[in-house]
Amino acid sequence: TKSTTFSNYELKMLSDNLKDPACQYILIMIDSGLRVDEYLNIEIENIHLSESYMIGGNKTDAGKKRIIPIFEELQPIIAERINANSKYLCEKNKNKKIPYHSFRKTMWDKAMEKYKMNHLPHDTKHTAASLMDNQNIKPIIKKLILGHSLKDLTERVYTHKDKDEILREYKKLNK
Repeated sequence: TKSTTFSNYELKMLSDNLKDPACQYILIMIDSGLRVDEYLNIEIENIHLSESYMIGGNKTDAGKKRIIPIFEELQPIIAERINANSKYLCEKNKNKKIPYHSFRKTMWDKAMEKYKMNHLPHDTKHTAASLMDNQNIKPIIKKLILGHSLKDLTERVYTHKDKDEILREYKKLNK
């Protein structure tokens, strides 16, 4: 099936229902640009809430241990999970990761049915990329956040972006 982005209406519905854990994890995935497996592997020790970012990613060399900004609206939700003494941002039971098939069946599919949406989990990444593009996030910053490789020699070798610059640029989406 073809990937589609979440509509503005769907994004608003998710934001309006932030008390629902389903809306929370969908928005975390959209706002972070994380793939499902990356989201399920985020460990609490890699979340730096006071600085509004987390470290994650695992699919490609470009995607590993990348800086992932955290939106202000999601900080209280992530803080709750940190304070629950969990090991992972998303857990099945105490300190146990949720396997992808379980996440898909018991969480994602139920959320799509409940909110009458028709999306695949990877649509969150498409939405993240589209939102960044709509706000003119610098292409190199977008690639760094999404964990995409920098193919251009100038970007890959000579251009350096630090955490503060990535976070500053990403704040354009908070408006």
